[in-house]
Amino acid sequence: MDNLQVFGEEICKNYKIENHDCDNNLKSLGLLSNGFELIINREVAEADLVVTTGVVALHYFAGYSGGRKSILPGIAGRELIKRNHQMMNEPRACLGNYQNNPVSDIMLEGARKAGVDFILNVVTGSHHEVKFCAAGDVYEAWIKAVQYCEKLNVVSIDKPADIVIASCGGYPKDINMYQAQKALDSAVLAVKKGGTIILAAECTEGLGEETFARWVEEASCRDDIKHRFNTRFELGGHKAFAICRELEHANIILVSSLPADLVAKMFITPAADLNTALDMALARHGHSRILLMPEASRLAVRVAGGE
Repeated sequence: MDNLQVFGEEICKNYKIENHDCDNNLKSLGLLSNGFELIINREVAEADLVVTTGVVALHYFAGYSGGRKSILPGIAGRELIKRNHQMMNEPRACLGNYQNNPVSDIMLEGARKAGVDFILNVVTGSHHEVKFCAAGDVYEAWIKAVQYCEKLNVVSIDKPADIVIASCGGYPKDINMYQAQKALDSAVLAVKKGGTIILAAECTEGLGEETFARWVEEASCRDDIKHRFNTRFELGGHKAFAICRELEHANIILVSSLPADLVAKMFITPAADLNTALDMALARHGHSRILLMPEASRLAVRVAGGE
């Protein structure tokens, strides 16, 4: 998609548009408190006024998107982006958590250090309509949008389920496993330890990302992926790590068009259809508490009492 399609003719004719390159035209702004070097786009680093825009939505390890993410990872250098993503192995770096989340906190520190002057963030509904808008300080405006998004998209339950049946909400959210994995981030919050997640995701375009596919293909066990994440991190491979982390909490059954042997390479159990998957889960758990999440990737789940 080119700039004309995104911004329209009037903006493209009247303003210079520069697409960020994470390998070139960068500038260091020094070290962040965790030792990461804040290297960002030079044009932004040297600008007199920095205004960012964005959409605030649930994010699987930053808690929520928007706000500070426009700088880190938005216009960061490649190495900083990689190191920031590698922080997702921290337990507090999870879907819907914006308090004491080390990933979110370091992103905010980076945005402050980069000198963001003003932000405009929106929360959108299921048809991409603007439901809420906040403008102002990089934190104060963002947190207002987060709190609105939280009311809209965080669901409370009294206790975790034995079985969660989840869907991404259909095409294109389930176009491949790389995208479909987002539904697991939500479903895992709703299922008990040792429970079962049934994920319905067509995945017509296979695994969907080269590095992710390579990590899956080359792993002989889940520990291979975890070791690779910690010692030879690559963007894309972090999705394989995310699946392994979710498998530590619950069994996963996938109903998709993927070949059964490829599903098994992800250490996930394949099933031909939902009825078969449910029979497998019930055989494992017996009489069960079951939750349905038809658009799981749009939700976060909070268990009463923090179970």
